[in-house]
Amino acid sequence: MGKQRSRDGCLTCRSRHVKCDETRPICGNCRKSNRDCRLVERRAEIRFHNAPSTRASRSKTPGSNRALSTSSTSSPPFTNPPYTSPPISIPQLVFADFASPDYPPSLGPVDPTPTSPVSVSPHTTRSPPEIPNIPTQHSSQHSQHTTSTPTITPTPPITPNPTLTRAEASLLHHYTTHLARWLDCTDATRHFTLQIPALATTRPVLLDAILSFAARHRGDVDAADAAHERCITRIIVLLDEQTNSSNTNDNNNEGGDDESSPVGNEENEKEKENAILLCAIVILRVFEQLTAGSQHADRERHLAGCGALLQQRQICHAAPSGLHEAAFWVYMRQCLYNACIHQQALPANVEGFFEGALLPPVDDDGTPAGAASRGMMGEEGRLRGETAWANSMTWICARVVQFCFGGDDAGGSIQSRMARWVELEEAVEGWMRLKPGGFEPVWQGESPEGDTEEEDGVPWPEYCFAADWHVVAFGFYQLARILLVLYKPSPRFVVRRVGGGLRREDALILQHARALCGSCKSEPGNVPARITLCHSLFLWGGLLDDPRERAGVVQLLEELERDHAWPTAWIISLLREEWGTTDVN
Repeated sequence: MGKQRSRDGCLTCRSRHVKCDETRPICGNCRKSNRDCRLVERRAEIRFHNAPSTRASRSKTPGSNRALSTSSTSSPPFTNPPYTSPPISIPQLVFADFASPDYPPSLGPVDPTPTSPVSVSPHTTRSPPEIPNIPTQHSSQHSQHTTSTPTITPTPPITPNPTLTRAEASLLHHYTTHLARWLDCTDATRHFTLQIPALATTRPVLLDAILSFAARHRGDVDAADAAHERCITRIIVLLDEQTNSSNTNDNNNEGGDDESSPVGNEENEKEKENAILLCAIVILRVFEQLTAGSQHADRERHLAGCGALLQQRQICHAAPSGLHEAAFWVYMRQCLYNACIHQQALPANVEGFFEGALLPPVDDDGTPAGAASRGMMGEEGRLRGETAWANSMTWICARVVQFCFGGDDAGGSIQSRMARWVELEEAVEGWMRLKPGGFEPVWQGESPEGDTEEEDGVPWPEYCFAADWHVVAFGFYQLARILLVLYKPSPRFVVRRVGGGLRREDALILQHARALCGSCKSEPGNVPARITLCHSLFLWGGLLDDPRERAGVVQLLEELERDHAWPTAWIISLLREEWGTTDVN
């Protein structure tokens, strides 16, 4: 019978999957291998907090939207009562799984110490503002929305970091020039392109997340796995530190939330660090998606970790920063990918975010309504308005997914579900009708169908868009339309008719699918648009019977894996199985 895993062993031995002798202050393994012995204090007793539900907590948060302070003041030392121990948080339980010997299966022993002596200490950096609040469709027409929105903070300068190796600097540059665009696909203010690289030079957890993503994209498996392992170790340590800090404040904070107090400033700094931690985890989720070669290989652990951290943030009633908001929308798109592939509802923790809006109000010039009164003028207001519109289409699509695959409407009557379907259809079409003119294609046309020998002989429309978020929002619109046609409440046969022509509904689905394919073919560099195509294929791919269209879809998927390392071979295999063909042409 094998030896049991030590309970109080150091994190370094745990990440290397070796048994720790628990010697303090440096264990035997770390002394022999000259490694950094990382210890986490554990106590025998566990104290649980009774956290209120998300919806209840959201209704009791006066002052939760106050602006974040840019100053950082150390809070006075506190002493924990000897009879209590830090509560174990949801993110800790999720990320503890990564330290188990069976995750990830491909990883061997890796040195969890950083490759460069970069400090993990907090660094005060002004975060950009959150995107404009998006009111409901009805309230936007009848209420005066005056939520204050601060001005956009300039991007922090990237200070040359002599501790970065040449290889690390090359990977960071690769992320900035090629991969950050994936994450900013609905963010016109480009937080992941402009702010994250600057912050990564002083935040090791963020740097390791970027290195793992960039190295995996380049095909450097060893470097990617090593950076991923280091990042997980850092996340576990940071979560433990946050839990200990939270426990200290709970036991010693006797009065108020004055932001000028040391405790208030510490909470502001904690919120900034939470936003950075959340950004690191959504980046690790992309690493996880690139690593999974099939639907069964994706264990979704980083997706669960991100959801747990978001849920904890709601319980803490923290006002979101710009990075928090940007990371949430990346997480939302990642949830949509898995929901469509498996035809399942979105994680329960995102329900609280569905209490907002469908369509953002805008002025005649396309800027958010009331932008001038909030100091958002010119290019700044336009970019934030475009971000709000792109994310609102993501939001609407998420609500449609919840309606189709579960959520609160699954058990309702046919009348209530039909009313909800009509509401969602109006929201989808309202977005298309009212969106700013910049979201329209700068050019569109029908592709010639005459010569099937030509590469462009696939009968798909062609589109040219001005920005990535225009393409992605267009794709989510087509996806939402496909879902609404498929899941309209009405009598239907479980087994489809064999043979004969397409039903009217099928023809409508293919119309939207062809528009989606055409936009992807016209924008080969827009990876998120093709990712939307990937998970939408599980809804309509079986309807394709034109050999040219089948070959065109396969070509789009093959290009995505060949040029951008996104795994699609397993999708192509399932499509050919559905089509009843093994043709490769």
